[in-house]
Amino acid sequence: MTLHVAAQENTPLQKALQYLRAVHNSTVGLMSEQPYGDDQGRKLYWLNDNIFVYAALKAHGTETDRLLADKIHERIIELAEMLNLPRHEDGFPKLGIHEVILGYPIVLPLPCFSSYIQDMGSYRLGFVIANGTRERECVVDDFNGFADMILYQSLAAFYAGHLNESLSRFQDVVKMWDGNGIADSPFRNPSDPQYQRYAIYKLALLLYVAQKLNETLPFSNQIAQTIWSMQAYNGGTITNYVDTNIPIGVVNTETTALVVLANPPPINYTTTTTSSSTPPTWLVTISIYLEMLIALAVILVILNVTVLVCFIRRRTR
Repeated sequence: MTLHVAAQENTPLQKALQYLRAVHNSTVGLMSEQPYGDDQGRKLYWLNDNIFVYAALKAHGTETDRLLADKIHERIIELAEMLNLPRHEDGFPKLGIHEVILGYPIVLPLPCFSSYIQDMGSYRLGFVIANGTRERECVVDDFNGFADMILYQSLAAFYAGHLNESLSRFQDVVKMWDGNGIADSPFRNPSDPQYQRYAIYKLALLLYVAQKLNETLPFSNQIAQTIWSMQAYNGGTITNYVDTNIPIGVVNTETTALVVLANPPPINYTTTTTSSSTPPTWLVTISIYLEMLIALAVILVILNVTVLVCFIRRRTR
């Protein structure tokens, strides 16, 4: 029984939960965007990220995690009031998109997004708002090609009771699957920073919406395998990848929280975990290269000794 419990604590989901706990700051009351700060050591805390964290901990966390989630929920409401943000009837911030994860209604079609970062002294506090009430240059005015935005719209239609519309939007994203990831408009746009970069959080969102709609994805196992292949040593999830062997960037709380919320099955987890009898492929490869380098070094030493001996013999004649 003890061995079974220990094994469960090392599952990908448990490692992801451990990461979320690790980036929680009890003074700020939120999870930071990343474990790292800026050049002054200040970490950034996004309200939007913590909406996902709240949902993830409530859905798949321990009893202690769920209590922490309630505190995060209260803190989000407190900060929304402090920042004078538009709010829903219960006081939760009306950011216009990400709260749809919790079932809150959002305005469709999606208004322009704006992001704000406030200096709070020892840390920075950020939020992304899409309610169209704040003045700022709109970076994107058409979200129809963005897989994550389409999935948020699918959830909005689902919670509003428009099932056919929700399914239609969901299928729009399913069609973007190219065998390796979701190839949406940012992925295909050479001028976009996400060009030729797949995003893990979009895969997690797709799985989550599929669960909500009770839809089966024929490539769900491949999605799950891809998601967990991007899990770092600390349990956090790296957001972008070129293929399953080439992650790009660092771990990210938003992505990790969405992965926990989707809770993909740990495909072949026991077979991919390294053991004392079967070393991982990368270790075998390194061992081979080391053996080749050692052999080459030995050959060079022998050649040098031979040349030196010949030289000494010539000098002594």
